[in-house]
Amino acid sequence: MMKISMKNGFCRSGVVAVAAAWLLAAGGGMGPEAVRAARKETVKVVERSEKKVPVWVGKMETGYIVTSAVADDLERAKSLCMDQVRSQVIESVAQNVQVSSESTLSQETMTEGITDFVDNFSSTFKTQAATVPFLSGISASKAEDSYWEKRVERGTGRVTWLYAVKYPFPRIELKRLVDAFNTRDAEMVARYDRLREMYDGGGIESVEQIDRAVSELTPLIDYFFDDVRKGDARMLQRNYGALYGQVFLSEVSARPGEYVYRLMLGDRPISCSRKPSLRSETLAQLHAEKRGMEWVVTYDYSTADVAEENAIQLAQRIGSSTVRERIVADLSGTVVEVTPQGEAILQAGVRTDSLVGDVAVRMAVRTNRNDLTVKSITLRLPGVAMPVTIDGGGILGGGEVAVTLPGRYERMYGGAAKGAKGGRMGMLRGTIVVADGEGKVHRVAFSAPAVCNW
Repeated sequence: MMKISMKNGFCRSGVVAVAAAWLLAAGGGMGPEAVRAARKETVKVVERSEKKVPVWVGKMETGYIVTSAVADDLERAKSLCMDQVRSQVIESVAQNVQVSSESTLSQETMTEGITDFVDNFSSTFKTQAATVPFLSGISASKAEDSYWEKRVERGTGRVTWLYAVKYPFPRIELKRLVDAFNTRDAEMVARYDRLREMYDGGGIESVEQIDRAVSELTPLIDYFFDDVRKGDARMLQRNYGALYGQVFLSEVSARPGEYVYRLMLGDRPISCSRKPSLRSETLAQLHAEKRGMEWVVTYDYSTADVAEENAIQLAQRIGSSTVRERIVADLSGTVVEVTPQGEAILQAGVRTDSLVGDVAVRMAVRTNRNDLTVKSITLRLPGVAMPVTIDGGGILGGGEVAVTLPGRYERMYGGAAKGAKGGRMGMLRGTIVVADGEGKVHRVAFSAPAVCNW
């Protein structure tokens, strides 16, 4: 992002521009007499604020903005005239700021950005003015002098009003406005940098932080007038919004009558204050309670058939997305252990510079039973946003889980990416669903360090 500082000197091009604007509106010439002579050819003045045209009308004066506007009624002409004053103030500020050497923007980009702001000012004034606080101090009451005329156009009889203003704009005021602009700009840059650092540094601990970041980026997008910074802010807002869809549920523990889980973003737990909705056809008195970073789901299974599958449909709103999970309640009371031994090994049969595919996963495990059959495995791969579920997996009696992941995955984890060294990855987490010899289904959460061949 950029910093802005003031150039030495006072910009007079705005004075020239507004003086020329008045001459064009009044009919040309360099002074009141010339204006009157030209005006006689086109309009007849039927009413005026002063007996004579003030000497400042149609002239440049150092330290002033002189401008005018013509409209069908006086208030409209006055409003247009003050809009021109504001526009010239913006232009003067734009021509007296420069990009510091630390900025990624060029001076040309900066100037073009503010110039575009000025070019669009007349059609978007109310919206744009809200993003430039120092403009609120500009008002007709601060004008040193003003002049108006009611005119009738010769030939057509159309009535128009001309309003001219002499607005003080000394060098010290320009400096004050440039300083105000710099202060405001630095504040907005600091807000962007803070949000960017939180995103890049993994400092997100709650869904509510994501909500606030998405909301706080909207006024930054509105404020940044150059395409570079506006584009950066829009991209960061999209990145934050994408995090909603990357939150997933991870089981902590399960026993009859209780299921404990936490929400995860990547390999970090994330808090959420929104309660989940719970639904079950066989279990009663469903209730969810937040305890620290975990959610505890309790239920009554006194009327449930233990021999049947008893499931809870869980849905938790996460920003613009919803985490959905089908929880199979283990009512047998039997404790099944599936504990990884050592590292999980991932080997890709297909490897390119950007993708890996045909990934075989092997993981040695220890179990407390020899009659367990794998029904499905859900894996959370380091660096991959969404979980991967594989049906089947064979009998666990051999002490190993071996599956092949379907599809292709971006090469965004492992190897030299994300700080991994020597093919080491982060923690491989997941849930394994097994059936025992009696046909009872059990869900077991696990985690293990992982290595890969890319």
